[in-house]
Amino acid sequence: NRAFATMLAFDDTDELSEQPIIDLAADPQQARDFFRDLVSRREISNRELTLVDRDGNRVNILLNAEVVTDPQDQTEFIEAIAIDLSDRNRAEEDRRRQELDQQQNQKLESLGVLAGGIAHDFNNMLMAILSNISLAKQSASGSDETLKRLNEAEDACLRATSLTQQQLT
Repeated sequence: NRAFATMLAFDDTDELSEQPIIDLAADPQQARDFFRDLVSRREISNRELTLVDRDGNRVNILLNAEVVTDPQDQTEFIEAIAIDLSDRNRAEEDRRRQELDQQQNQKLESLGVLAGGIAHDFNNMLMAILSNISLAKQSASGSDETLKRLNEAEDACLRATSLTQQQLT
């Protein structure tokens, strides 16, 4: 019908009717299995099948089909309803992608909290070192070399404190 032709990017139903369904299947064995099961069961519900449209794109469909027979129980035709699952599959893929993004964001947030905690603890240690340097400078016995080294240590701690503040920010 017209809807199935449109689903598979065919311009008209005549062009589609010339195509054996096996040739439209992405996996011909999957289509053969479908028809084998249909013939033996006479009816199949909710079977997914992947077809290839005229442009070569994969189209996932959900098929419900039954064999219609004549009074002598001979197969006259197969009646089927095909539902295009492309939108559903895209929505599921988008949902999966959003979940992965959310997980990634949670990991980054946890990493940020961890890094902030480490920076905060490191800053506390630097403050203790600076306090001890200050006390050591006060009790230094006038040695220029000792004061010079304590001043260098104090400068290094202040630079480290500045770096830690940047990390916290």
